[in-house]
Amino acid sequence: MTRAASAAPEKLRLQRYLAMAGIASRRQAEELIRDGSVKVNGKPAELGMSVDPQADRVTVEGRRVELARERIYLALHKPREFLCTREDPKGRRTVMELVPKGAGLLSTVGRLDYHTSGLILLTNDGELAQRLTRPSSGVPKVYRVKAARPFEPEAAERFRTGIVLDGRRTLPAKLRVLPDRSGIWYEVVLTEGRNRQVRRMFEALGNRVQKLTRVAVGPVELGRLEPGETRPLTEAELRKLKGAAGLGEPVARGRKKGWALPKPRRTAPGRGTSARSRRVGDPMTPRRQRRTRVRKER
Repeated sequence: MTRAASAAPEKLRLQRYLAMAGIASRRQAEELIRDGSVKVNGKPAELGMSVDPQADRVTVEGRRVELARERIYLALHKPREFLCTREDPKGRRTVMELVPKGAGLLSTVGRLDYHTSGLILLTNDGELAQRLTRPSSGVPKVYRVKAARPFEPEAAERFRTGIVLDGRRTLPAKLRVLPDRSGIWYEVVLTEGRNRQVRRMFEALGNRVQKLTRVAVGPVELGRLEPGETRPLTEAELRKLKGAAGLGEPVARGRKKGWALPKPRRTAPGRGTSARSRRVGDPMTPRRQRRTRVRKER
């Protein structure tokens, strides 16, 4: 798994400290401080105060909060019927059961619903996780969708202009037909992540999702990861994600270089799945990828 040494500065604003620890966003951290849930060295915290990560003792509702000494960044192929939570009162399985031993306490970057499979990112870098879940990050999320029936031609325009869900219009999204596949398949690209968004957008247009797999998050592709397997993020993937989150080198807005999926190559009739589909990472591909060993990021 990708590990990066976490050399924290001497002093950090308390809100940022809580965000980096994955406790809450900065705005949520302010609310926790206001309602008295946060204490520093046993005393109620105040808005605007700074803390020394190495010397001060920070607690939230009585539980100590510490920054991880090493940052871990993983890509996981979430199987269907797994939850993106730490535990479930109903006893259903969660993605935390799939985290490699020794990885410590990780959080998911966003979520996939119980019946959706595909790429989910895991990290103990709370600030990066919080920022990547904001629509303002502009990180595209790519899905492969098997639909119950074909859409009318104007459906792509409806996705582009936005569909009203719960009284609020979705951000511009992309919809296109995927050729050379059994059944009726579409590719959907979103830059936000509302609850069951893809399924609800299909339902709003009178269609129904039969199978849903996320195949990419920004520069990170599912590739040939089998369900339940993990791999570390590459240095290039991590650099681009941090750039989008405003934590590193900026990445140009719009259709980001290196993030766009490769264009389909022309194939002779009867050849089956296109080269593009194989490269993007069809979860149904028979080839297996071995679990990657732990390595440290220099």
